Amino acid sequence: MTPLTSLATTPQFAVWTACLALTLSAVAGVPQALNHQGRIAVNGVNFDGNGQFKFALVNADGSQSYWSNDGTASVGSQPTAAVGVTVSNGATLQINSINDSVAEDLMINGYGFGEGGALVATGSGSYRGAIRVQTNASVGVVGGDSLELDGGVTKDGTILTIAGGGTVIINSVGISGTSANSDLVVDASTLILNTSNSYNGPTTVQDGGTLRIGVSNVLPAGTATALTLTGGGILDLLGNSDTVASLMMSGGQVIGTGGVINSEGAVTANGANNVIGSGATVALTGTAAVNGSILVHGAIAGAVIVNSGGTLSGDGSVGALTVSTGAVLAPGNSTTGIGTLTTGNLTLQNNITLSLAITRNASGTAGVNYTQLSAHALNLTGIASIHVTLQNVLGDGSTFNPNSDHLWTSVITTTGLTGFNPSQFVIDPGNFFGGYFPGSFSMVQDQLHVNNLDLQYLAVPEPQTWALLLGGVGLLGLARRRRAQG
Repeated sequence: MTPLTSLATTPQFAVWTACLALTLSAVAGVPQALNHQGRIAVNGVNFDGNGQFKFALVNADGSQSYWSNDGTASVGSQPTAAVGVTVSNGATLQINSINDSVAEDLMINGYGFGEGGALVATGSGSYRGAIRVQTNASVGVVGGDSLELDGGVTKDGTILTIAGGGTVIINSVGISGTSANSDLVVDASTLILNTSNSYNGPTTVQDGGTLRIGVSNVLPAGTATALTLTGGGILDLLGNSDTVASLMMSGGQVIGTGGVINSEGAVTANGANNVIGSGATVALTGTAAVNGSILVHGAIAGAVIVNSGGTLSGDGSVGALTVSTGAVLAPGNSTTGIGTLTTGNLTLQNNITLSLAITRNASGTAGVNYTQLSAHALNLTGIASIHVTLQNVLGDGSTFNPNSDHLWTSVITTTGLTGFNPSQFVIDPGNFFGGYFPGSFSMVQDQLHVNNLDLQYLAVPEPQTWALLLGGVGLLGLARRRRAQG
């Protein structure tokens, strides 16, 4: 058996084919290992460049094929596919600004040297081969750089993490995996999906990472993925639509004007700093639960319940809304003091807090000079106490004249207000221009539009005004006494 080394080249890359020349009588089976040691040369010149290894067993004159690494070799030809590269646990394959035209299979394991990634890319480039995540592994792209993956990524029961601070773009062939728990994690990096994916497992976007939906319906459709946005994680819809099994936000954001994310199951907001961005919509058939705080600039197309300790604020819209005892409803944007929050039928429980922000001392325009709540209908029957807190917006240059009366239409309803009693509303102006006023605040029914509620401030007359009033009363009393004596 004579070992040979042959070399074929193409304009794009070199192919090294390690062959064993065998006589037919010597063929007893395919060996378990093929070993080759020596130089790689093209026409006697040492080769330096990108290449692939392909292996075949042929007869002595190269006219008959017995075996090849992919089973495609015939009549002594080279195999179609090359031998894939395996990155073992703890090792790293680093590619630097490479636009790879070679569709070479890659198997990755682990999180690489220093946990920087089993596959690490510096500069912007592409990898055309198929990638298999054999064990839990990560792909790291240096911040500011990008890596396009065009050959598909397969992970069956393993976790793929996108890390490094850069951007990974999935084109042509998506991320797949039929086994359960084939998780996808986007960690402090950006993942752009430009083609459909079919992995079977949850998706987590964390630590300021971004999952960007490049076109509609790219998330797994057969078994929808459960999406978690945590620690500043962002879902950027880019105006597209997609579907998830559930959506859990814990310091997460959904953005992208015109985009819609549909949830087949629960939508939950825990912790602080959850945001539905302007123009973005979260749609659901069930009820979204707010256990932390959420700022809605866009829309929640479905019912919402704000549980005790939770806060709902914003200038967007929600469906039917229930505010539970101990929860806070803060229409508009408390930072700017403007905006109107629109809801479906509104249900308020006892001892909730209604937080109102005002930017100007005059009545002005609702949603422009002060925040406003607009509900489809509001039934206050049986409500004993609603705590109303007032705040002005710091730094906007506004002042408040406590010696003049003021009126703000703070709550409007489109179909009806029932069960209202002024005594239900306890006004706390402690954060409104210092909170000390000679007059009084109250909630009253609008005289012209009985379905609306106005926040009213009635000033106490100044001392000279009291003197004039008392003097007038005294003169009136004296006139009456003289008339009686006459």
